[in-house]
Amino acid sequence: MSGAAFPPTLIPIFGAMAGGYLVRRTGILAPQMARRIMVSVQKFVTPGVLILSFWGLESVRFSLALLPLAGIAVIAFQLAAAFWLAGRLKLEGPSKGSFLIGALLSNIGYLGWFVNLALYGKTGFDYAFVYGFYFQFAVYAAAYPIAARYGGDQVFREKGFWSRLFFEGILLIALAAIAAGLVLNFGRIPMPALIRRAHPYLIQAATGILMFAAGLTINVRSFRRCLTPSLAMCALKLVVTPIVAAVALKGIALFFSADPVMLRVVLVESMMPLAISCLTLSTIFHLDQDLTNVMWVVSTLLFFPAFHILAIFL
Repeated sequence: MSGAAFPPTLIPIFGAMAGGYLVRRTGILAPQMARRIMVSVQKFVTPGVLILSFWGLESVRFSLALLPLAGIAVIAFQLAAAFWLAGRLKLEGPSKGSFLIGALLSNIGYLGWFVNLALYGKTGFDYAFVYGFYFQFAVYAAAYPIAARYGGDQVFREKGFWSRLFFEGILLIALAAIAAGLVLNFGRIPMPALIRRAHPYLIQAATGILMFAAGLTINVRSFRRCLTPSLAMCALKLVVTPIVAAVALKGIALFFSADPVMLRVVLVESMMPLAISCLTLSTIFHLDQDLTNVMWVVSTLLFFPAFHILAIFL
């Protein structure tokens, strides 16, 4: 099935990451530059993306508005399971923070949109887009506090929790951008066509820059140390979660009338690998960057064979 093939949209993402790694290997840029780049993107580019994203949201039916609640249920299960797994794996401090963030944030955006569009057409894409409404709130309301709690740099940890949480004003800027976008949306102020067309390119450019910066932090020698928790994360995201979601959705279908395509989209989105945001948060908050990198690469690569198996039942 074509939807399970490696999406062309991921080629530049992996390419940017590989480019950053090669630049580091040649000594052109030091790994420390990654943090400066990511902080700059979060402060000066991400606000624009957030404003345009929330400004451009279209109204949806109440039944569709329940989709983000399914997403919240999925990440609540994954986060609870990750706390248990982190204890079993004896992960502490920055490593535990990276593991929890990895469980919380999944690539329901670019990858989830692509797969559902390939499987179910425009209907599948629309369902996947609405499902992902919760994501920004999960990042700023849950992932940021967790990252601030487990941040590992000594100087950084000497700061109080609230100082870490609102580090360099990044969170406040993001929340202000979301509020501005919603005001423009609720005010029914039309978005100029040129800005609407530029929005996806801004997202792609920001993603490329962040992945290049993530490549600067890659340490190949860390793969062996990080392989066990990375495989545990893959088992949680690619095996356990979709099985639990499938059982739950089967039960829902017995008692409520729902579009079968919508239920399948929820199932597909429930097994997405780590989000790119994990790499950014790990760098900014001094978490275990090596572990985050390995979990992201391994889960993204293993997603495709795992999805081929799931696709048999779709």
